[in-house]
Amino acid sequence: MTTAIRPWETLVIDYYQQSQFQPFALEHPGADEGRLGAMLMHGFTGSPAEMRPLAQLLSDQGVNCHVPSHPGMAGDIANLATTTARMWREHALEQWSEHTSRYDRTLLIGYSMGGAAAVQMAAHVAPDLLILISPFFRINDRRAFILPLARHMIREFRLLGSLDFDDPHVREWFMAALPDLDLDDPETRRVVREESGIASPVIDELRKFGALGRRDATNVTAPVVVIQGHHDSVVNPRHTRESLDRFQRLQAYHEIPADHLITLDVRPSWPAVRDLVLDEASELTKVAARA
Repeated sequence: MTTAIRPWETLVIDYYQQSQFQPFALEHPGADEGRLGAMLMHGFTGSPAEMRPLAQLLSDQGVNCHVPSHPGMAGDIANLATTTARMWREHALEQWSEHTSRYDRTLLIGYSMGGAAAVQMAAHVAPDLLILISPFFRINDRRAFILPLARHMIREFRLLGSLDFDDPHVREWFMAALPDLDLDDPETRRVVREESGIASPVIDELRKFGALGRRDATNVTAPVVVIQGHHDSVVNPRHTRESLDRFQRLQAYHEIPADHLITLDVRPSWPAVRDLVLDEASELTKVAARA
């Protein structure tokens, strides 16, 4: 018997109440003194679960890992429509200030929108290393320039309105993000296409947040590593490359065969991401392993 499809908003709110989507920490026993503390920031409308594979990877190297959640996302997704770039920024800086007061040595990793957050955090207090994974600075849509006006005229953007549910890549994405959805059910397809829109003001706040990250990049004094998927349709690789010269100490730029779901260990690109993070952070994690 097929369960009746609920409105998209209710489905997503209920889905993100599960424990795996909540903020978490992976800590080792003993004093923090001498221990490397890593903070990992997830992406827009995502959750801390996106960063768990990387957090576990670093934890296995002796690193204390902390993964917060942005306001209006994950378990707080019901409040997304009322969140702003200022709220995201203030929350990120508050989390980072607390983290850097606890650890003498820090690693900061930001993915997608979390990349924009991490740049702002690193400009506020420099980590020992900043790793950006598919960092969001600019909306990959030609309509983005009208957002300051459109937020007052267009109710929402249906970002999933033209999805091809028979495309293997689309199906893989939903299997990773919302595995319980029956994508072969016509009503499920209708709900996803017609009810998954995000309010225009929220998209405009996202645009502002990316711009804040791009602005603050020039104030980051920490060494920076950037990992970008070559096939990413969410964060345009060209936009990422155009932002590289804004960093004072670009340590490395890696563009690999990958789409946007680059932090998930179920994706083919995971071994490359795993190895790059371990290699670039090796000097820090070697000390952490001895702590």
